[in-house]
Amino acid sequence: MRLSTRTRRTDGVTLVACRLENDADEPRAALVENRLDGPARAPERHRSEDATLRVAVPAGATVGAGFSTPATPAEPAAAIVGTESVADSPGEAAVLDALSDPRPPHEAVVGADAEPERAEPTTDLDAVERRIERLEAVAAATTVPGAADALAREGGLDAVRDLDARVAADRKRLTALADRARRLAARAEVADPRVERLARLS
Repeated sequence: MRLSTRTRRTDGVTLVACRLENDADEPRAALVENRLDGPARAPERHRSEDATLRVAVPAGATVGAGFSTPATPAEPAAAIVGTESVADSPGEAAVLDALSDPRPPHEAVVGADAEPERAEPTTDLDAVERRIERLEAVAAATTVPGAADALAREGGLDAVRDLDARVAADRKRLTALADRARRLAARAEVADPRVERLARLS
C-alpha cells in the first residue's frame, strides 16, 4: 500500500488530500494517521477509532480520501500506520466487488455466433453534464468537513484541478456549439426553396 498526500491551507484550515494505491492482489483497508500538529476531522465514512482514516482500497486500485485540521501544513502530512484485510467484512466486500464487473464476456454466455449486445448510447453531452455536476458538487461545499468530503470523492486536489480544467474546456466548446446552433437556426429560418414552385417547374 502506498500513500501520497497534498495539502492546501484556506481560511485557517489545512485540507489534506490522500491518495492510496493498493498494489496487493487482494482488497485491503489502509489505516492512515494524521502527522500534523493538531486534531483532524475526517469524513464520516472514513472515520476510525484506530487511526484518522480507515480507507478500503480494491486490489490493484487507487482511492482518494482526506481530512482537515487547523494545524499548519508540513511534511509528512499523513502516514500509513497499518493495513487490514477486508475479506471478512461483508459490507466492505460488497462495495469493493461493485467496483468491478464480474460478468463473463457476452459471447462466453450466448455463443460466439450470437448477435452482440448493443451498448446503451451515451452522448458526449451526457459526459459533459456529468463533469459539470461533479464540479458543482465540489463548489457547493461550504464547510470544512464538506470540502474534505468533496476532495475525497474526487480523489484529491489534483483530481479537482483536472476536473476544473476539463469543465473550462467544455464551456468553450459548448459556447462555440451554441453560437453555431444559433447561426444555423437563423439560416434554417430563411431557407425557403419554395417547393411548390419547383414542383411546377419540374
